[in-house]
Amino acid sequence: MPPPPTPPPAEMDVFNAARERAAGGPQVADLAAMRGRRAVFIGRQTRHPEALARLAPLDGLAITGVKPAQAAEAVRAADPAALWLVDLRLEDLGLLAGLTRLEALCLEDLPRLTDLAPLAGLRGLRLLSIKGLKRVEDLAPLASLAGLTALEIAPGSVVAKGITLDLGPLRALRGLAVLHIPGIRTPDLSTAVLDGFPKLTDLDIGGNWPVAELARLAARYPQLESRWLKPLTANAHYGGGGISTTLYDIDPDDHPEARITLTASGLRKPHELDPERDAARIARLRAEWASHLACFRRHYGME
Repeated sequence: MPPPPTPPPAEMDVFNAARERAAGGPQVADLAAMRGRRAVFIGRQTRHPEALARLAPLDGLAITGVKPAQAAEAVRAADPAALWLVDLRLEDLGLLAGLTRLEALCLEDLPRLTDLAPLAGLRGLRLLSIKGLKRVEDLAPLASLAGLTALEIAPGSVVAKGITLDLGPLRALRGLAVLHIPGIRTPDLSTAVLDGFPKLTDLDIGGNWPVAELARLAARYPQLESRWLKPLTANAHYGGGGISTTLYDIDPDDHPEARITLTASGLRKPHELDPERDAARIARLRAEWASHLACFRRHYGME
């Protein structure tokens, strides 16, 4: 069997793009030597942080590993349009007060943070990424961010116990075009809270939902291409010479030399289905999905 094709590099999503916009490159060693930089990435090894004010206002600022007081001073001095705070011992987000230019904010690995309340005042925010905030369990402050167009809450990053979270505050964010919340479920395991985003073009919610709830979203957003919003996904397996590779969610026609298996969507035991051996079960899964889809299309007046 020939070696598997090399998958194309993953396209940078809007959240990674925001991090790159904020950082502007690798960490700066000496701020005093900077000239004409519009984005700066500073850390505990950065020298002459007081020179940051000379570069303000910045298009982007990334901060990692410094003391909270130093981070607050840098944010106030830079007045950035894009801000990435990562691996800091912040106990609150008071350093965001008064930022009127902020459009993109990435919060990552802030283990002491418990409250997102200061976010409510950032009315100009368009993009928000939350990762690694293990003690934050209330998303209510997000309801005030009516201008958000992209929101990410990364797997396991918000809830301290389990992966269940009240997503009700997101109902107010009707301008969302991008929503990534993989690994998070609602207390009642219903996706109904996510059916009110008329501008949605990119949805990643993971597969840990009842199959009927995934079909609900497939009916509500027929324009979306998502590996989770279909009854089965195909996987291509390549092996030989002691090396094995699996490519997930593929078009089988693009991999004629591979061994193809199918995986059912939704909360099911993880296992692979063989298209020939398990043909009867695959047919039942497709029929089940079609039934759910038809039900929700009627519910949303799409039939």
